[in-house]
Amino acid sequence: MELKRDTPEDAPPRSVDAVVVGGGHAGIEAAVALARGGLAVALVTFDVTGLGRMSCNPSIGGLAKGQLVREIDVLGGWMGRLADRAGIHFRMLNRRKGPAVRAPRAQVDTPTYTREAQRALCAISTVQVIEGEVTDIRVTGGRGAARRVCGVRVCPPRAATPGAPFALRVREEQEIAARAVVLAPGTFLEGMLFTGLEPRSGGRRAEAPADALAASLRSLGLRLGRLKTGTPPRLRRDSVDVSRLTAQPGDEPPPRFSFFEAAPVANRVLCHITRTNPATHAAVRAGLDRSPLYGGLIRGVGPRHCPSIEDKVVRFPERTSHQIFLEPEGLDAPCVYPNGISTSLPADVQAAFVRTIPGLEAAQIVHPGYAVEYAFLLTSQLDATLQVRGIEGLYAAGQINGTSGYEEAAAQGLLAGLNARAWIEDRPPIVLRRDEAYIGVLVDDLITKTPAEPYRMFTSQSEYRLILRQDNADLRLGERGRGLGTLADGDVRRLEARRMRVAAARARLQAGLVGREAVAAARASGALGSADVGRSFEEILKRPEMSVEVLESLGAAKHLEGLSELDRVTLEADVKYDGYIRRLREEVESLRVLEGVTIPSVLLDDPPESLSREAREVLRERRPRTLAQAARVSGITPCDVSVLAVRIRSLTGTGK
Repeated sequence: MELKRDTPEDAPPRSVDAVVVGGGHAGIEAAVALARGGLAVALVTFDVTGLGRMSCNPSIGGLAKGQLVREIDVLGGWMGRLADRAGIHFRMLNRRKGPAVRAPRAQVDTPTYTREAQRALCAISTVQVIEGEVTDIRVTGGRGAARRVCGVRVCPPRAATPGAPFALRVREEQEIAARAVVLAPGTFLEGMLFTGLEPRSGGRRAEAPADALAASLRSLGLRLGRLKTGTPPRLRRDSVDVSRLTAQPGDEPPPRFSFFEAAPVANRVLCHITRTNPATHAAVRAGLDRSPLYGGLIRGVGPRHCPSIEDKVVRFPERTSHQIFLEPEGLDAPCVYPNGISTSLPADVQAAFVRTIPGLEAAQIVHPGYAVEYAFLLTSQLDATLQVRGIEGLYAAGQINGTSGYEEAAAQGLLAGLNARAWIEDRPPIVLRRDEAYIGVLVDDLITKTPAEPYRMFTSQSEYRLILRQDNADLRLGERGRGLGTLADGDVRRLEARRMRVAAARARLQAGLVGREAVAAARASGALGSADVGRSFEEILKRPEMSVEVLESLGAAKHLEGLSELDRVTLEADVKYDGYIRRLREEVESLRVLEGVTIPSVLLDDPPESLSREAREVLRERRPRTLAQAARVSGITPCDVSVLAVRIRSLTGTGK
């Protein structure tokens, strides 16, 4: 469908299929997912020059986050491809640990990432980027008692920007009709910025907040909470003395994110490591009387996994040192991001404590760190498709759902966009299970437990992490991507070829037997004994001390021919952990009985009196879709699940 435009030619459209609110990682992925179906999409953002901007750390991936990026890639999203194109320093974290906790991470050239994101969006003919402010979500009566979204009201942007040739600018207040709306405003929703004791409104440095949008959501009866995050001061790169610091090179060969991107990736910069010290902590303590965090100005809860330097000093007084990663923001970028010292202390205090840190004694602060406090949707109001319950066609993704991080936001944006597209096209919704993807874990956690702090994905949050590895995301989710039509034909062929290579190599290892010569050669090292003669190479590989590399030296090289580095990682993990994976899959199958039992709406509207009072309240609020989901909700006990099963069985004849 072509975009409908008014005259003059540069006026924003009056009607589209879907509107995406926000130009961050969630908004971009949502727009891409919607456009895959040929739908007309309007992406509305305050500042088109900031579209795809990496406003916090200059990296993509990390523990569990790397898994999310690879899953996004297999489902047709862009983050992995963009990170590969812009990457300048690649590492595989936890390389020496088990495969379930390994994860790719890359430092990226932030200007290149932004430019590539804008270029990719510009290439989609049915996506129109609009510079303006969404001030109101328009709804009308929907199916049954539910309301239905019908568009948005937009106003001219509050700040004049240079604009961009691929974007239209709102000149006067108008409405844009749409059948679906995806909300992805990031930290802008009623955003407040803090550096010292003089807070100011804003969603990001030098950018305005989305106050009118928050008021509109409240007028729709939606409940909002408040959270906090923060950034460190940015340092002039040429003022940092790296000669005294520990260099951190990238891995060779560099691990990439995308399974389908063809261009090579390369390590082109070094990162460096330094540490705080007692003098740093003393300078921080001296400024606490001027801290908005400890002065009561900030009400939102910050992330425990990424505390500010003042939080570290106060909460961990026994620690005399904290690690800092100095991350370049690009090949030619003038700034370094000191990961580990986010702060909202006054600028003079920041300058004082920074200069106590080795290598930073002469560091110049380009702009101070700050905290941002913002509103988010209490996630009990979302369902598993990220649709806002009670307002059909309205979806939410990213920090508005209480998460932190680019990767979590992009994953939600992709899923929300896919489901908004399914809603428009009257197709079944897309719900990813916990045993199927980290994205499924992320969404299930959000809708069963409202975040008390900004939610970050960790491998420990998945009970199926041995199945949900970073190396097999394409094999796990390839059929999903194919079914959704989000993968190109060439991508599907590449995926199937890899699946066949790994399966064929495993079959060869099962058939290949260890010979006497191999045993004799390996006896001195203790790798093999006489009892191993005639065992299959697959059986040998299952041993903890064995690896594919060792197997090659034992005569299995011909069985491993033609495998890529990624193929070898997948093959070894599948073989070595075969028993554990089988047990996990058996557990999945046993739980699938509960996943398949839908809770009738009558039991959510009016829960049985035989349930505990807390369980009844939680059922009305959370409205879990299945018995399995109900079992994961805080406040619902196994006894409550049993009671529900009995009632469901009496109503429907199911629930066993």
